[in-house]
Amino acid sequence: MALIYNTIDKVNCDPQQLSILVEILWDKDTQLAPVHTDEEKMCDGPVRLSANSSGYWEIEVQPNDLISPDSVYRITHYRDDTGVPQLQYYISVPDGASPSYWVGDLLVTEPAWFNGSDWGGANDVFTI
Repeated sequence: MALIYNTIDKVNCDPQQLSILVEILWDKDTQLAPVHTDEEKMCDGPVRLSANSSGYWEIEVQPNDLISPDSVYRITHYRDDTGVPQLQYYISVPDGASPSYWVGDLLVTEPAWFNGSDWGGANDVFTI
């Protein structure tokens, strides 16, 4: 497992209270479900968690390097006061000796194989 984390601030540097949705996305045309290749386990999700009062959140996930087929994680931030999606981005988590990563170092673009109409979630929010 790898620990991914982030801290969210508003533009005026006040902490942001958010809910975070972490989803695994994979190439559905090549395989019906994502599989952790080393442990004979299927990966599932999504997982919802909350940022703490300082805007910090963390979660352990399987590294994408160990998942078949190609996969990424999609992270969506939801403001707790409105429930409206505020920010959405994609990350790819490596398998490393020190498995603790700031999500800002893991950003990737939306994969070419990804077809948003095949997936639930907030596809109409700003994507970085």
